[in-house]
Amino acid sequence: SLQMDSFRQQKKCSGKTRRDRRNLAKQMMADAKYFGDNLASGFKRLNKPQMERLSQLLNENIEIDGAGNFPEIILPLRHFVVALKRQLVSSGLSPLSIKINGGAATAIAASREFAYSDIDLIISADFGEEDSFNKAREALLAVVLDQMPSSTIKSRISAETLTDVYVKKMIKVSGQSGDKWSLFSFNNNLGRCLEIKFVDSMQRQYEFSVDSFQVLLDPLLEDPEKPYALLTSAFRDVDEALIHLEDRLIKTVDPEKIRGGGLLKYCQLLIKGFKAADPEECHQMEKYMCSRFFIDFPDLPSQETKLRSYMDSHFANHESASSLCGDETDSEASSNQTTQSYLAVSQAKYDFLMMLYRVISSSTVCLMSHDRQQTLQLIDQMAYRLTLSPPSLSSLSPSQGGQTPRVSLLYFTSNQWIQVV
Repeated sequence: SLQMDSFRQQKKCSGKTRRDRRNLAKQMMADAKYFGDNLASGFKRLNKPQMERLSQLLNENIEIDGAGNFPEIILPLRHFVVALKRQLVSSGLSPLSIKINGGAATAIAASREFAYSDIDLIISADFGEEDSFNKAREALLAVVLDQMPSSTIKSRISAETLTDVYVKKMIKVSGQSGDKWSLFSFNNNLGRCLEIKFVDSMQRQYEFSVDSFQVLLDPLLEDPEKPYALLTSAFRDVDEALIHLEDRLIKTVDPEKIRGGGLLKYCQLLIKGFKAADPEECHQMEKYMCSRFFIDFPDLPSQETKLRSYMDSHFANHESASSLCGDETDSEASSNQTTQSYLAVSQAKYDFLMMLYRVISSSTVCLMSHDRQQTLQLIDQMAYRLTLSPPSLSSLSPSQGGQTPRVSLLYFTSNQWIQVV
């Protein structure tokens, strides 16, 4: 029962400090309160259309591409989640909750079509022990290893090899801010990356209200005979966030507490047709967004790297592919699709950069005029390159024709964690 699980978790952490036990109790209460007969404030049961979208996502095959001759891992998301939970429990890390987060959760909540790139999962657990995150990593890689072909000699494949071959990015955050979590992002040549985030504590789990949604899978995993799941929001109110999503409104709080200030996401929302919920307040927040962005990315090289990685991650060709004419041959159709898709993504990136140019030009108050002008010149040059003629189709590899390979800034290449504070 839930009470017994709660007792075991509290007993397990009895050797910790009083503060650690109190934090764990709060986490357990926050993630477990939906099990009651009456849903606690902040939780909504998914309606029928939302459940249909969730079911479609869970039954969708996830693809993890391997480097070199290593095989591609393909399995339904539902099976991956169940297998991962089983591995975590066997490793002594019983998840407190499993949630779909980010764009995928927003797509489930939205009443209209909402494009997204990655599939993000948040797994909450007690990671207080020194080796807890390493156990989580081993459990995650064990799921990948189990899915490899039966002809594979699995005993010869180490965790380090699996990491180098299948993991695109691995990050651990453990700073004095109170954040304690780790992120694993798997390779996918089409840009539909599966990202797993193991969270002990995280102060900020969203940038704007429209990307704050989380779908709790625990009821569905606990009792498949009674299929339902719950929607919540890391924003202050789930109903308010749903209104913002339906009306395509931009709202956030304390943007100066977001890494990068939420500036890039803000500009992307603007070019998608979202509008400020409170224009005057939003204009003031632009100043905080710009200030935090330049604190986190203070020089031109870091700014250019961030802009390129963001555009590669958030402007995927599969989100803007055009329909093809019925009288074209397969070859002509493929070439036409590649050209149209390339041009559509280039146009979206250009619009994004021009919006960023406008916001920085009008709302930056933390830089000297010369420094601001250098950044604006960088953005202008990047936008200009997008207007040049696209490369010939013969020069595009299959992966480039569908999606420019995404840039990874942080890698895990040995048995060490990358520290990000």
